[in-house]
Amino acid sequence: MLLQLCVKNFTIIDQANIDFSNGMTIITGETGAGKSICIDALAMLLGARADSKVVKEGAERCDINAAFDIHDIHAAQKWLTENELDSDDECILRRTINQDGRSRNYINGQTVTLTQLRELSQYLINIHSQHQHQQLLQRNKQRDLLDSFASNQNLCKQIHTIYTDWRQTMDELQQCQSDAVEKSSRSEFLRFQADELLALEIKENEFEQLTQEQQQLANADQLLAVCNSVTAVHSENTEHNTLQTLAQDLQQLAKFNNIESIGASIECFNTAYIQLEEGCRELQNFMQQLDLNPERLHQIEERMGQLHSMARKHHVEPDHLLDKQQSLLAELDSLDNQDEHIKQLSQRCEQWLQEYQQLAKQLHTKRQKAAKKLANAVTASIQELNMAGGVCKIDVINNDDSTPTAHGNDLIDFLVSTNPGQSLQALNKVVSGGELSRISLAIQVIAAKQEQAATLVFDEVDVGIGGSTAEIVGKLLKEISQHTQVLCITHLAQVAAQGDHHFQVSKQSKGDKTTTQIVPLDNDLRVYEIARMLGGVEITDTSLEHAKEMLGTTLTL
Repeated sequence: MLLQLCVKNFTIIDQANIDFSNGMTIITGETGAGKSICIDALAMLLGARADSKVVKEGAERCDINAAFDIHDIHAAQKWLTENELDSDDECILRRTINQDGRSRNYINGQTVTLTQLRELSQYLINIHSQHQHQQLLQRNKQRDLLDSFASNQNLCKQIHTIYTDWRQTMDELQQCQSDAVEKSSRSEFLRFQADELLALEIKENEFEQLTQEQQQLANADQLLAVCNSVTAVHSENTEHNTLQTLAQDLQQLAKFNNIESIGASIECFNTAYIQLEEGCRELQNFMQQLDLNPERLHQIEERMGQLHSMARKHHVEPDHLLDKQQSLLAELDSLDNQDEHIKQLSQRCEQWLQEYQQLAKQLHTKRQKAAKKLANAVTASIQELNMAGGVCKIDVINNDDSTPTAHGNDLIDFLVSTNPGQSLQALNKVVSGGELSRISLAIQVIAAKQEQAATLVFDEVDVGIGGSTAEIVGKLLKEISQHTQVLCITHLAQVAAQGDHHFQVSKQSKGDKTTTQIVPLDNDLRVYEIARMLGGVEITDTSLEHAKEMLGTTLTL
């Protein structure tokens, strides 16, 4: 249960330290005094969205912390242990919010995420507010109420997970199928291009080798003429061939070989003769092997033309055609596997759908059973709240032929009849504001009895209710407080009189500064507060006597 709430620099609260006890705690005050501020602070502490506007003007930050006794809250103890945040039987939550809207969150002195703060808070406090009256008109809220009453949370979570997987897989499948026609055309085009390249039977480095051979064959006649001319000048048996001239010169010089300076020249001429002779011999061998084959040259040039033409078509160099061929074949292989991928996606969708339908049937069965119990409980409760003849029925319509949703196949509809003999109709068609308030309150009270949270907060849920009905509401809340701590903000004296503890909220203005104070009321002050709620601004003896009667107490002042 909630032991203490400490608030500093929150909206118009300078500082407030409130100690809470077992049973039913009442919070009252004049309209506009800020009765809901401490509840707003609690909501902020439990993970509501941070806003810099909650920081009191002139302060750097606001600070909210609360202490809870979790001795009997086993779910909270388990969560703290799993998150390595446990500390005996007391749990302390703290949240600070800066002027820029940034916040820091703590559990038992350790920094945590906002998600962790929200996860833990569900085991500690549940806040019911008057806004839930209008939310009750929404079908999704009706569904959530029924699932909460039936304790369907785990089953709903499984269905939501499977639905998400199915939806993602289905989206991927539909995308693949929508691309199928386009990819089919692409596949045909690629296959045509690949077949053209394969038909050429291109070999590795073929174009480079053809280029070299073509250059040799194209210049064969000219090359042969040059080679003949060179060998004729240097080696053939003519009057002035170079080798013969060198040989004669060497014979003449050999006569003076004993002269040292001449010997060096003779050696150079001798080397030149040997090199020239070797060069001529190599040219002669080359000319003997030279292929003067115009037919082969035509074949090569025709083949190179084919490769050039194909290269232009694919916007690549001729020596990159083989790489292009491999690229086309790889893309074709990928497209050919698309059919297999679609088949696999279809199988996965079917698998998810089967699992989904099995769980949806289980959820439908549980919802049907819970709907009867909840409808009977609401019927009894609204009749107790002075709606004689009021009847509630909850329809759970299974529509398993429809497209799956994240919440199962059921359509949930809360139907009511507020008067005897009146046909059952949807909530938003038949109820007045006061009737809706009583129906909503009945449902919230019933739901509160199902909840695991150790502290329940009712923030003006009795709006639109008065007279004897208000007294019944107070007794209902009092009944809940016998086993669960209840905090109740109310404007009704009949409800406030049922409380075990009572705090008054007041607004004080001094100059241009406004603050809110929250103070506990002793027995006498409580009589005056109940009398104020009964009689307005002026407290009369009659209202005091009525207040004392309601509280079953005496005034000692």
